[in-house]
This record gives sequence, structure tokens and C-alpha cells, in this order.
Amino acid sequence: MRILHVITKTVLGLAGIAACWGAWWIVYTDSRAGLEAETAEEIEEVVTVQVMPVRTATVEERIELVGSLVAKNEVPVHARVSGYITALPYDVGDEVAAGRDVVFIDDTEQLERVTNMEAALRVAEAELRASRAELALADRTLARVEGLVESGAGTEREVAAAQGAMEIAEARVALNEARVGEAESNLRQAKLASKDLTIPSPISGVIAQRFVDTGVLAQTALPLMVIVDLETIQTSVHIIEKDYGRIEVDQPAVIRVDSFPGEEFRGHVARIAPVIDPETRTALVEIEIPNADHKLKPGMHARVGIVFQSKRGSGVVPVDALVDNGEQEAVFVVQGEPPQAERRAVQTGINDGDVVEILEGVDTHEQIVTLGNRLLRHGQRVNPEEVPWPADLVPVSAEAESDSLTPSQ
Repeated sequence: MRILHVITKTVLGLAGIAACWGAWWIVYTDSRAGLEAETAEEIEEVVTVQVMPVRTATVEERIELVGSLVAKNEVPVHARVSGYITALPYDVGDEVAAGRDVVFIDDTEQLERVTNMEAALRVAEAELRASRAELALADRTLARVEGLVESGAGTEREVAAAQGAMEIAEARVALNEARVGEAESNLRQAKLASKDLTIPSPISGVIAQRFVDTGVLAQTALPLMVIVDLETIQTSVHIIEKDYGRIEVDQPAVIRVDSFPGEEFRGHVARIAPVIDPETRTALVEIEIPNADHKLKPGMHARVGIVFQSKRGSGVVPVDALVDNGEQEAVFVVQGEPPQAERRAVQTGINDGDVVEILEGVDTHEQIVTLGNRLLRHGQRVNPEEVPWPADLVPVSAEAESDSLTPSQ
């Protein structure tokens, strides 16, 4: 009986051990299954990315250069005669029309000269009238004496005296005519000199600088002010030898200045230097920019883009949307539900540094990953957050929005 009791206890102990082992195995397998599920969930991690739609726009191929803006027409104003300034009706920043007087110099002395010259002219004219009257009298006297000689009542001596008087009268008339001409010339010079005391603006423009004030002695060697025409602004840039053959007169140019961020001004190539500097291997190119609203000012630092090629209605994406594995450029397109990132090979065209033209591979309005694309793989789940296109990144035309790209292959 005792042996049977021991056997029974042993069997029961082994059964307990087996039951514990079975329970442990169930817990172990359940835990491992849960761990594998969590690992699978980690593998399917959702990445938050920023997306933008493919847009249509006018895209340009250009080179970027720098220059300084200057006025196309800038004129210093000089006095033609020395004198004290009595009035300056215009100040810096004032607009002035061509021909309007901008400087007045003291004309008291000059007006007195004009008055004296007018008086001298009147005296000369009176003397001329008197000499002409004497000539007329001498002419009548000569005719009368010649008549007396013919009738026998006069002598040749009287005729000779009358002829002599006639010649003297003619000489006096010629002399007085010359004096009148001299007086008229002196008067014209005096009047011209008086006009030199009022200085008109040579061009229509804006007073850019003023170097004198009322009461200062104007000197002919020193400028009194500078007038600039702001209707057209120009800048000079230097083209490297590699791009020289692509530059043409009237080629469009895009100008940006720090004073107006995000704003572009349109100009054109006006002149191209016919030679290349052998030291710098560059050629001078002058750009003219219409400036009717006078927003651009001389002295501004300008970034100039000369447009080599322009295409309207092209599909574009930000340059940052491109990924390149060294073989093929691509973008990530967000599709499906739940959203997934699809790597899509694309063919690109014009790249202006901000946006790139997509010739083939995506459709207009497809959502393109622009931030976070370097962390993605094909087929990865994503959490897309759409962000608007920056207003200064690309000008999108309403008409172009209706155009579409070549469908995905």
C-alpha cells in the first residue's frame, strides 16, 4: 500500500509539472505572436509628408547675373555764366518737365546792360535816319545844280561840290547802318546773356541731387544739380564666354531687387559688347527696363535673369520634389486609401532653379511629395499634409490650368 501511495504521488507531481509546462508554452506563444504583430506595425510606420499639386505655368530657362541699376538718362545742370543764385523752385525728388526753369541767377546787372544796349540802338537808329535825310537833301541839291548847268546858270565847280556832298552823305548812311547793326548785335548778346541767367531743365525727369542753395555763387565749372529720367532704367551685366553666343538683342530679361521681394520686373537686352574681355573672358551686356511707375531707383542692387527659353502652360513641380538615384529622376506621388507613396520616374525639361518642368511621368493636379521625400520608399504609407504653392515661387495662369501633362506610363 505504501508503494502504491508513493507511485500515486509521483504520477500526480508529473501531471502537475506537465500542466505548468503547457500553460507556460501557451503564454510564450501568445507573447511571441503579439511581439511579431508589434514589429509588423513598426515596419508599417506612417510617415508625415508635405505635398503640393502639380501646377501649370510659364517656365523659363535663364541665367542669373547681378548688376546695379542706373538711369538711362542722367544730366548734370551747369550755369553758363557766374552769378549769385536768387531762386531754386525745385528740390530733390521733385518732377520737372523739359524746358521748365530750375535755377535763377541774379540778373540785375544784365538787365541794366540790356537797357543800355536798347538805348544805344535807338541812338544809332536816329543817327541813321538823320544821315539818310542828309543823303536825300544832297541828292536833290546835286540834281538842282546839274539842272542849272544844263541851262547855263550853273558852273562845273558847283556840280563837283554837290557830288562831294552826296558822297559824304552816302558814307554817313553806310557808317550809321553799320552802327545800327552793331547796336542790334550788342542787344541780342545782352538778351542772350540774360537768358543764361535762367537755366531750364534739359530733360523731363526728377531732381536726383542738388548741390547749391539760394544765395550761393554759381560757377560754370561746377554742377548745380542732377536730373534723372526714371522712365527707363538700365543695368550692365557681364556674360561669360560660354553663354555669349546665346545672347541676342531684344532678348527678354527678368529683374529682381531686394526692395520688392517676390516681385519681378521685365526688361530686354538693349546692347551687347562686340568683344570679349581677354582678362575676364566676359562681355558687357546692357539691359533696359521700362519703369513707368518709377518703382526702380538708380543704385539698387539687381539680380538679372536673361531668358533663353520660355514655355507657357507647362506642368511644373518644385525642384525640391525631385529625387535622383543617379540613374533616373523621380518624384513621389501620393495615391490610394490609405495613402501610399508611389515612386514615379519622370522626364524633366526647363529648370529655373525654383521649379522644374515635368515633360512626362505625372498628371496635372497629382499630389507630389515636396518635403519628406528623402525618407520614403516605394509603397510606404504616408500621412499627406497639403501645403499651398508659395505666391512668389511660380506665376500660375488660369488658362494654363486647363492644360495637362502626358499621362503616366
